[in-house]
Amino acid sequence: MDGGFEVRGTQDAVVTIGAGVGGTPGRPPLLALADLLDGLAGEQDLRAVVVAVEGEAFSGGVALGDRAPGARRRAARAWLDAFERIERLPLPVIAAVRGEVTGWGCELLLAADLVVAGSDARLRLARRLVEGFPAYGLLRGPSVIGAHWTKYLAFTGEAIGAAEAERLGLVHRVTAPGEAVAAAEELAAEMARNAPLGVAVGKSLAGRRRDDGGREHAVEALLNVAFAMEEG
Repeated sequence: MDGGFEVRGTQDAVVTIGAGVGGTPGRPPLLALADLLDGLAGEQDLRAVVVAVEGEAFSGGVALGDRAPGARRRAARAWLDAFERIERLPLPVIAAVRGEVTGWGCELLLAADLVVAGSDARLRLARRLVEGFPAYGLLRGPSVIGAHWTKYLAFTGEAIGAAEAERLGLVHRVTAPGEAVAAAEELAAEMARNAPLGVAVGKSLAGRRRDDGGREHAVEALLNVAFAMEEG
């Protein structure tokens, strides 16, 4: 166990988290996951990573309440940075999804390179826009599924199934229930045959799309939503 995450595998690392298991004390699971993946990226023989996304452990958002203004801003930046650290990992990151995932787990799919979902998957950016405001999802979503669908999913709080997510381009492959991780591991093995440098450079080129202005705007959005919730 590493920060609440169970790691298994040799060449193709599989990172799993059980429902109700959080990250390290005082550190949100998203940040703990990003730290873990950063560490895995430094392992010489590792060529691909599969993250099994399921259950309540991958639900929710950043908590900015009960913090001084400066601490809130740092927490908002760290939250967005964690997604971008995962997105920019030099290794291929494949998300394998099953069950209902709401909040940061759904945003995590936007940071992954490939997504495999069981046919039982239900994906939701946020139940209500002020609860776990999906700033990264709104920032990254237009590049993956388009601006209109990003706004639709964020503003309605609607959950979509695996087939619909595949149609939108959020999911690449749909499997039978319980088979998403195995299918993702097969994809990881295929991708592991590529030259690591070629994959790293390819990811870097494909990811050249946002400037820091957009990220800072997302930080301000998180802070404004947190303030509005307090004013109630």
